[in-house]
Amino acid sequence: MRVVVKNVVGVLIVFLSIHAQAQDEARYSYGVKAGISVSSFSSNVPHTGPRIGFTFGGFGTYVITPVFTLLTEINYLQQGGSLLTYLDETRFGAPSNFFTVNQTHSNVTLHTLEVPVMLQYTLPFEDLPIKVSAGPSFSYVFDATDNFQRTGYTATNVIVTTSGRDNVKSTYEPFQIGATGNVGFFIPFGGKTINIDARYMYGITPIRKNYSYITLNNTEEEIRTNSIVFTIGLTF
Repeated sequence: MRVVVKNVVGVLIVFLSIHAQAQDEARYSYGVKAGISVSSFSSNVPHTGPRIGFTFGGFGTYVITPVFTLLTEINYLQQGGSLLTYLDETRFGAPSNFFTVNQTHSNVTLHTLEVPVMLQYTLPFEDLPIKVSAGPSFSYVFDATDNFQRTGYTATNVIVTTSGRDNVKSTYEPFQIGATGNVGFFIPFGGKTINIDARYMYGITPIRKNYSYITLNNTEEEIRTNSIVFTIGLTF
């Protein structure tokens, strides 16, 4: 995990240095941001719940007109959610024990490198400029973990609960295309600007193609990500 974070920070440094070279031109600006994310899996099947994570990243803007701005970002984002899965292999003739009949509560974390590209409109309020932006988002899931609790009956009908952690990167799609909508406002801060934003992100392409909460063929569903992200940033 430390290596991954170092790589993300390295990319951010390069990203910000490129924009820093353009500061002589008034159309360009850059900054950093951080915040929290509240994510869940969107699906037609039941038994899904939210997950709280964090995000940090950098952004650059290019002013097209006084009210329209092109905004690009590169962010580390924690997405995911909780899933409840039932396993019952006795329906196929297996003997009844903890490994053939159990219920698993999974708390999945998707470690994501996310690049949104948005068109931003600034409402002309002088004291507190409000910005509204929207556009596509391109994501790469470089790691995925599942912190789970599993409950089942032993062969002697004793209820046992165990917990553990699995790497489930291979279970989820590495690339995802999404749609992003953002609303926020600016606060002047000396020669800089504080940005406070609230964002909704929806996965257009599925993050998992074959999920069945009862682990049964022909009951699989595609699941997608939903994320609400709150950030505070600083424009230099």
